[in-house]
Amino acid sequence: MPWGHQTGWQRQALPKPEILSYPLETNVIDSAVINAAGIAADASGPYAGRRYLLAGTILSKRGDSTYERYVSGGGQNVAGILFDTVEFADATSVSNEPVAFVRRNVSFDSTKIIDFGTYTAVVKASLSTCEFI
Repeated sequence: MPWGHQTGWQRQALPKPEILSYPLETNVIDSAVINAAGIAADASGPYAGRRYLLAGTILSKRGDSTYERYVSGGGQNVAGILFDTVEFADATSVSNEPVAFVRRNVSFDSTKIIDFGTYTAVVKASLSTCEFI
């Protein structure tokens, strides 16, 4: 394609906020699989129709050993914070995504944690070895 040529198609990159206040040691990164079934497509804005979780999303472990977004639902406990933004193709189990998350011995930038203002007490209690600045 010639330089500077415009086409009608474009894709908006998902944001990847820096959720940590200090550099991270790699030995505190854990891995998980996010269950795609609970991820709804974005209804409006530049990411309309896309299914994603942003870095800094609070995670909860499900009974089937996959993880989901923490919404203070019945039986949910805070398990950690999503380390990097992840996108899902659809809401089927085939779209479950492996991710990195952190849950111990890190210093978070609390302004970048999604819903931190709503769940401050439970997040701080569950991630007691973490610092929230």
